[in-house]
Amino acid sequence: MILNSISISDSASEMEMLAARELQKYCQQMTGAEIPLRFSGESEADTDGVLLIGLPSTNHHIDTLVRSRKIRNPDRNLKPEGFIIETLIDGGLAKLVITGRDPKGMLNGVYHLLQEVFGVGFFRDGQRVPTRENLTVPELSIASSPRFSIRGELLWGYLGPQRFCSSSWPLERWQAAIDWQAQKKMNTIEISL
Repeated sequence: MILNSISISDSASEMEMLAARELQKYCQQMTGAEIPLRFSGESEADTDGVLLIGLPSTNHHIDTLVRSRKIRNPDRNLKPEGFIIETLIDGGLAKLVITGRDPKGMLNGVYHLLQEVFGVGFFRDGQRVPTRENLTVPELSIASSPRFSIRGELLWGYLGPQRFCSSSWPLERWQAAIDWQAQKKMNTIEISL
Protein backbone atom coordinates (compact mmCIF):
# COMPACT_ATOMS: atom_id res chain seq x y z
CA MET A 1 0.00 0.00 0.00
CA ILE A 2 1.05 3.59 -0.52
CA LEU A 3 0.50 5.89 2.43
CA ASN A 4 -1.67 8.83 1.35
CA SER A 5 -3.02 10.36 4.57
CA ILE A 6 -2.88 10.19 8.36
CA SER A 7 -6.10 10.04 10.36
CA ILE A 8 -6.48 10.68 14.09
CA SER A 9 -9.51 11.07 16.29
CA ASP A 10 -11.27 14.40 16.77
CA SER A 11 -10.63 13.88 20.49
CA ALA A 12 -6.96 12.92 20.10
CA SER A 13 -4.74 13.27 23.15
CA GLU A 14 -1.56 15.36 23.13
CA MET A 15 0.50 12.18 22.66
CA GLU A 16 -1.63 11.11 19.66
CA MET A 17 -1.18 14.58 18.14
CA LEU A 18 2.57 14.38 18.74
CA ALA A 19 2.75 10.93 17.11
CA ALA A 20 0.76 12.08 14.06
CA ARG A 21 2.77 15.28 13.64
CA GLU A 22 6.12 13.48 14.00
CA LEU A 23 5.08 10.99 11.33
CA GLN A 24 3.81 13.77 9.07
CA LYS A 25 7.06 15.75 9.52
CA TYR A 26 9.35 12.85 8.61
CA CYS A 27 7.13 11.73 5.72
CA GLN A 28 7.41 15.23 4.26
CA GLN A 29 11.19 15.21 4.72
CA MET A 30 11.40 11.85 2.88
CA THR A 31 9.11 12.64 -0.06
CA GLY A 32 9.05 16.43 -0.24
CA ALA A 33 5.23 16.28 -0.18
CA GLU A 34 3.00 16.91 2.79
CA ILE A 35 0.92 13.92 3.83
CA PRO A 36 -2.45 15.32 4.92
CA LEU A 37 -3.34 14.99 8.60
CA ARG A 38 -7.07 14.53 8.96
CA PHE A 39 -9.30 14.28 11.95
CA SER A 40 -11.44 11.18 11.70
CA GLY A 41 -14.90 11.89 10.57
CA GLU A 42 -16.67 8.99 8.96
CA SER A 43 -15.22 9.60 5.48
CA GLU A 44 -11.57 10.33 6.33
CA ALA A 45 -10.91 6.84 7.71
CA ASP A 46 -12.59 5.24 4.71
CA THR A 47 -10.00 6.13 2.08
CA ASP A 48 -7.37 3.97 0.44
CA GLY A 49 -3.88 4.32 1.89
CA VAL A 50 -4.93 5.87 5.20
CA LEU A 51 -2.85 5.43 8.34
CA LEU A 52 -4.96 5.36 11.52
CA ILE A 53 -3.11 6.45 14.66
CA GLY A 54 -4.57 6.21 18.14
CA LEU A 55 -5.82 4.03 20.92
CA PRO A 56 -9.04 1.99 20.82
CA SER A 57 -10.28 4.10 23.74
CA THR A 58 -9.89 7.37 21.81
CA ASN A 59 -10.27 6.39 18.14
CA HIS A 60 -13.62 4.98 17.05
CA HIS A 61 -12.23 3.46 13.85
CA ILE A 62 -9.45 1.60 15.65
CA ASP A 63 -11.91 0.42 18.30
CA THR A 64 -14.17 -0.97 15.56
CA LEU A 65 -11.23 -2.85 13.98
CA VAL A 66 -10.28 -4.32 17.39
CA ARG A 67 -13.87 -5.34 18.21
CA SER A 68 -14.29 -6.99 14.81
CA ARG A 69 -10.94 -8.76 15.38
CA LYS A 70 -9.37 -7.34 12.23
CA ILE A 71 -6.43 -6.20 14.36
CA ARG A 72 -5.13 -7.49 17.69
CA ASN A 73 -6.35 -6.00 20.93
CA PRO A 74 -3.46 -4.00 22.44
CA ASP A 75 -4.86 -4.34 25.97
CA ARG A 76 -4.70 -8.14 25.75
CA ASN A 77 -1.55 -8.60 23.67
CA LEU A 78 0.91 -6.00 24.95
CA LYS A 79 2.81 -4.91 28.02
CA PRO A 80 2.89 -1.20 28.96
CA GLU A 81 4.46 0.99 26.24
CA GLY A 82 4.00 -1.76 23.64
CA PHE A 83 2.58 -1.18 20.16
CA ILE A 84 0.83 -2.86 17.25
CA ILE A 85 1.40 -1.99 13.59
CA GLU A 86 -0.96 -3.76 11.17
CA THR A 87 -1.75 -3.44 7.49
CA LEU A 88 -5.15 -4.69 6.43
CA ILE A 89 -7.81 -4.50 3.77
CA ASP A 90 -11.05 -3.17 5.22
CA GLY A 91 -14.02 -2.70 2.91
CA GLY A 92 -11.72 -3.09 -0.10
CA LEU A 93 -9.44 -0.28 1.12
CA ALA A 94 -5.81 -0.67 2.22
CA LYS A 95 -5.20 0.69 5.71
CA LEU A 96 -2.31 0.88 8.14
CA VAL A 97 -3.02 1.01 11.88
CA ILE A 98 -0.63 2.07 14.63
CA THR A 99 -2.01 1.61 18.12
CA GLY A 100 -0.63 0.83 21.53
CA ARG A 101 -1.37 -0.39 25.01
CA ASP A 102 -1.03 3.25 26.11
CA PRO A 103 -0.12 6.60 24.50
CA LYS A 104 3.65 6.05 24.87
CA GLY A 105 3.31 2.67 23.18
CA MET A 106 1.52 4.26 20.24
CA LEU A 107 4.33 6.84 19.91
CA ASN A 108 6.87 3.98 20.07
CA GLY A 109 4.99 2.37 17.16
CA VAL A 110 5.36 5.52 15.05
CA TYR A 111 9.11 5.67 15.71
CA HIS A 112 9.40 1.94 14.93
CA LEU A 113 7.69 2.46 11.56
CA LEU A 114 9.96 5.40 10.75
CA GLN A 115 13.15 3.52 11.66
CA GLU A 116 12.47 -0.07 10.62
CA VAL A 117 10.19 0.38 7.60
CA PHE A 118 11.09 3.79 6.18
CA GLY A 119 14.80 3.71 7.12
CA VAL A 120 14.99 6.92 9.14
CA GLY A 121 18.07 6.93 11.36
CA PHE A 122 17.96 8.63 14.74
CA PHE A 123 21.46 9.15 16.07
CA ARG A 124 22.87 10.96 19.08
CA ASP A 125 24.46 13.60 16.87
CA GLY A 126 21.72 13.93 14.25
CA GLN A 127 19.35 12.15 11.92
CA ARG A 128 19.49 10.48 8.55
CA VAL A 129 16.28 10.82 6.57
CA PRO A 130 16.28 8.92 3.26
CA THR A 131 14.72 10.31 0.11
CA ARG A 132 11.75 8.34 -1.21
CA GLU A 133 9.45 8.76 -4.21
CA ASN A 134 6.46 7.55 -2.20
CA LEU A 135 5.68 5.91 1.10
CA THR A 136 5.15 2.29 0.11
CA VAL A 137 4.33 0.16 3.13
CA PRO A 138 4.82 -3.61 2.90
CA GLU A 139 2.40 -6.01 4.54
CA LEU A 140 2.98 -5.65 8.29
CA SER A 141 1.79 -7.45 11.39
CA ILE A 142 3.94 -6.32 14.30
CA ALA A 143 3.19 -6.54 18.00
CA SER A 144 6.07 -5.45 20.21
CA SER A 145 6.45 -4.79 23.91
CA PRO A 146 9.55 -3.52 25.71
CA ARG A 147 11.61 -6.23 27.41
CA PHE A 148 12.41 -3.90 30.30
CA SER A 149 10.04 -1.47 31.99
CA ILE A 150 12.82 1.09 32.61
CA ARG A 151 14.89 2.04 29.57
CA GLY A 152 17.24 4.99 29.45
CA GLU A 153 20.70 6.28 30.02
CA LEU A 154 22.85 8.01 32.59
CA LEU A 155 23.88 11.54 31.60
CA TRP A 156 27.11 12.53 33.31
CA GLY A 157 27.69 15.95 34.80
CA TYR A 158 31.49 15.71 35.12
CA LEU A 159 33.74 18.48 33.90
CA GLY A 160 35.00 17.90 30.42
CA PRO A 161 34.08 18.57 26.80
CA GLN A 162 30.62 20.18 26.62
CA ARG A 163 29.41 17.50 24.22
CA PHE A 164 29.72 14.91 27.00
CA CYS A 165 29.14 17.09 30.06
CA SER A 166 25.39 17.39 30.60
CA SER A 167 25.75 19.90 33.43
CA SER A 168 26.92 22.53 30.92
CA TRP A 169 24.37 21.80 28.19
CA PRO A 170 22.12 24.62 26.99
CA LEU A 171 18.36 24.02 26.92
CA GLU A 172 18.42 23.10 23.20
CA ARG A 173 20.90 20.28 23.86
CA TRP A 174 18.69 18.90 26.65
CA GLN A 175 15.67 19.01 24.33
CA ALA A 176 17.62 17.15 21.64
CA ALA A 177 18.67 14.50 24.19
CA ILE A 178 15.08 14.03 25.37
CA ASP A 179 13.78 13.82 21.78
CA TRP A 180 16.44 11.25 20.89
CA GLN A 181 15.49 9.13 23.88
CA ALA A 182 11.83 9.15 22.81
CA GLN A 183 12.83 8.23 19.24
CA LYS A 184 14.82 5.27 20.62
CA LYS A 185 11.82 4.17 22.75
CA MET A 186 13.47 5.04 26.06
CA ASN A 187 11.54 6.34 29.06
CA THR A 188 14.10 7.34 31.73
CA ILE A 189 16.92 9.83 32.14
CA GLU A 190 19.28 9.49 35.08
CA ILE A 191 21.41 12.52 35.80
CA SER A 192 24.70 12.52 37.69
CA LEU A 193 25.71 15.98 38.79
